Amino acid sequence: DYFQHRVGREGAEPKAAVTRVDAHVGTIRRTLAEAGLADRSVIIVTGDHGFEDARRGVHPNVLLARAGLRGCPEPGDGWRATAYIAGGSAAILVNPPGDTETAAAAEKALRADAGDAYTIVSRATLDALGALPNAAFAIAAAPGFAMGSGCRGSLLVSASGGQHGYLPSHPRMPTGFIAAGTGVRAGVALERVRLVDIAPTAARLLGLATPDVEGRVLDEILE
Repeated sequence: DYFQHRVGREGAEPKAAVTRVDAHVGTIRRTLAEAGLADRSVIIVTGDHGFEDARRGVHPNVLLARAGLRGCPEPGDGWRATAYIAGGSAAILVNPPGDTETAAAAEKALRADAGDAYTIVSRATLDALGALPNAAFAIAAAPGFAMGSGCRGSLLVSASGGQHGYLPSHPRMPTGFIAAGTGVRAGVALERVRLVDIAPTAARLLGLATPDVEGRVLDEILE
């Protein structure tokens, strides 16, 4: 995560980090075997998100400040709308919460000069995603773009490194999932795994019941 933020997905440092992690997994496997625990163990390797290379930065608070909806550098006591930045997306907050007139003004300002740098994500779409309950709406950066926190100067700037925080539908946001060991079928390829499915699957392998969880057991990988 640290190195991909600095240099992007394909830099030498992230590749070296993956090599080190692979060596650590090998050490764990050898240690389990030496301890006589290999036939009672499962190793799961996964992550929490992917990464997108950011070549352009976009600063939505520039537009909100220009529209008089917030101050700069701080929103100020009388702020009406501000963008809360989260890498590849931003929550648009209005003051007071639920003020539809201010939300409409913020959306108008953000649509004015953005081009293809981001898209508007409606409150209804956020509800369907279970995301950002306090936001009036959100904006999602396009591939190659990342959100910045600036509030004066240019809306679009050059950028480098990598980011996450994009919509789940972004093609580079999925991460990996590998499971191997006792009770796991070999050679099964999964098209998609949700993060919430991992804990119930691990619990099943441990013989634990998880009746009230959101995810499901990945029965297709289990013997």
